[in-house]
Amino acid sequence: ATNLPLANACGSGSSMSGTGLLSLTGGNLLPGGSCTIVVELQVPAAAALGNFTNTSSELTRFGLVMGAAASADLTVLGTVGGTVSGLAGSGLVLQNNTGDDLPITANGSFTFATPLADGSPYAVTVLPQPSGPSQTCTVTNGSGNLAGANITNVTVTCVTNTFTVGGTVSGLVGTGLVLQNNTGDNLPITANGSFTFATPLADGSPYAV
Repeated sequence: ATNLPLANACGSGSSMSGTGLLSLTGGNLLPGGSCTIVVELQVPAAAALGNFTNTSSELTRFGLVMGAAASADLTVLGTVGGTVSGLAGSGLVLQNNTGDDLPITANGSFTFATPLADGSPYAVTVLPQPSGPSQTCTVTNGSGNLAGANITNVTVTCVTNTFTVGGTVSGLVGTGLVLQNNTGDNLPITANGSFTFATPLADGSPYAV
């Protein structure tokens, strides 16, 4: 616990100390009175997910019980994330459970903003595929249920789409015609009609026939 209240939080002369186990001393309240103490809890990054009950001791004075023990539940939620690789285009957006949109602008790690309770399902999908260049991104390890820990192994792999170059030939009556694309990828042409070079090119690549 951090940010413990200042002195006199529960009556004149009261104070609170401790981190994992908190101690209130010097409380001074009139009969029937009450006080509220707010502290900030720090949950370790590797904490197990789930519900945990925190219980106080009884309030005593001179060995007499003056107040019953109190309890409150603390729920540790988990996150879903992973890594993106191969991204060269723009506009990629990931979703978890058809929502919680997460724009991705660079390769590296990602984590969805909305935490989920232990046992909750998750399903990571690609909303729009990147463009400029056109790419197709696929998700691996993208679905399941949280099981006591954060999900960190979702992988999104992006590959630039490829396209072919082709056209039509007309008026050919001779032999030996060979077309090239980008000074290579030789394509012998023996008849009029359509043609397509064998080697596809990544989106955005130049071509010169």
